[in-house]
Amino acid sequence: MSKQKIFKIGMLLFCLMATAPSLAAQDYSLYLNGDGQYVNCGNPDQFNSLGALTVEAWILPSDFKAQSHMNTIVAKTIWSNDYSHGWTLRYGSENGSLNFNVGCGVGNSWFDCIADNALTLGVWQHVAATYDGSNIKLYVNGTEKASQAFVGGITNADIDLCIGTILNALDPRFMTGQVDEVRIWNVARTASEISSNMNQSVSGANLVAYYKMSNGSGSTLTDDSGNGHNAELSGSPTWAVDLLPDYSLQLNGDGQYVNCGSSTDFNFSTALSVEAWIYPTDFKDQEHLNTIVAKTDWSNEHSYGWTLRYGSDNGTLNFNIGGGGGISWIDCRA
Repeated sequence: MSKQKIFKIGMLLFCLMATAPSLAAQDYSLYLNGDGQYVNCGNPDQFNSLGALTVEAWILPSDFKAQSHMNTIVAKTIWSNDYSHGWTLRYGSENGSLNFNVGCGVGNSWFDCIADNALTLGVWQHVAATYDGSNIKLYVNGTEKASQAFVGGITNADIDLCIGTILNALDPRFMTGQVDEVRIWNVARTASEISSNMNQSVSGANLVAYYKMSNGSGSTLTDDSGNGHNAELSGSPTWAVDLLPDYSLQLNGDGQYVNCGSSTDFNFSTALSVEAWIYPTDFKDQEHLNTIVAKTDWSNEHSYGWTLRYGSDNGTLNFNIGGGGGISWIDCRA
């Protein structure tokens, strides 16, 4: 995902570092234009009467609209002057608020957990809401942003669950932007579970529905949970090609790396470009301590090769070149 899960840097690639592959991005996401495009996931029994709930998604908002309730990410809600049922994960307003909204049952009464100044336009962000029967919590990129006590329970809304809209013809609240990796669980996931798995494919007995958005074409969205809750696209949303492949390598900083060998094809003298997508989880305290790609050798008598690296408290990116004789180096820093 370039999902802002990751950011791009310009330069090349020889010794990376690695462990088991983790899901960095699907091949596709869905772009919703805010004008009638959404996904209808139906109303199976597994979506109803949830005593606990986790809703997750990757979103790239392109318009916050004027109010916090106007961009629907995922919703299963219905109301009138006499009742308020279901829930909605949504966002909006000038301050980029994320909001989980629950109907209180009787009358037009609602409970909101809101995280203000939580989102950024034009950037991929992972969002999640959890409810454990006592508390609602909101997360952005795996970090808790808001928490509210709520013990009323979620009154079931007997209506289809939708991605990108609430199913109300008079007030549809369509989302404008891209959405990917929608997951619905019948448990409240912990902060550690959310942050550890937001970049990876998931499975589990408590996973009710999982929309990877990996179909890439057509009007059907596959439920990858194994529960068969396939969804239908409405209004012809656009299949957007993501910038990254399906898998990346996750490194623990403790002996994991990739050795690309010593081919003479890697011996550059006059020109070089190094590129990589990275998702840093620790800057460490000095800029040279996270190696992205390196082909370097040095001693007290010589300094050869180059390194693309990053680190320090201020998130420095650094390209380092050996000067040849002695411990002599040239650094370009950002």
